[in-house]
Amino acid sequence: MNQMYQQYAAQYAEAVKDNDYNAEFERPTTLAMLDNAIADLHGNKVLDIGCGSGEYIAELRARGATVTAMDISEQMVDLVQQRFAGDAKVSCYQNDAAQGLAQEQSGQYDLILSSLMVHYIEDQHALFAECARVLKPNGMLLMSTHNPVADAELSPSGNYFSRELLTVGSLMNGLVAPHRDSYILVTG
Repeated sequence: MNQMYQQYAAQYAEAVKDNDYNAEFERPTTLAMLDNAIADLHGNKVLDIGCGSGEYIAELRARGATVTAMDISEQMVDLVQQRFAGDAKVSCYQNDAAQGLAQEQSGQYDLILSSLMVHYIEDQHALFAECARVLKPNGMLLMSTHNPVADAELSPSGNYFSRELLTVGSLMNGLVAPHRDSYILVTG
């Protein structure tokens, strides 16, 4: 797991509220795609994989969804549970999506949303298979991920096509690359 999200959970939660990247680019674009695909989420069950501090949970609830959220970081889960305490239509638990969605029943979600998380998963095929398993027939999967060019200058090999682990140390040494996102919208 990327320890940055454990160690700096509170700082991350503050930063993503209004920073240029998350609040002005990635989140509005993802939400526009969502609104174009499903204008009204009332009565819909949504799974938020890699929920972070819950920015999308708030947006999904505002659109009427019942939300189950998960994150690998216990600190992020704690922040979400505090933020949405008392909201019976939000549940959140700690889960490593790379290990599957074992706590989730098959065919129960209308939508799975996963923002800026899939690039942390080594075996993405297994994750997509699990998403397909827990989606209802005709359910939708909406994911965003940053473009690999975003981390190119951090690459130990400099090879754009290489899959490489970037450590927290390499990310926190003042080497922050601009991000560009890619989006996946899959409908059943």
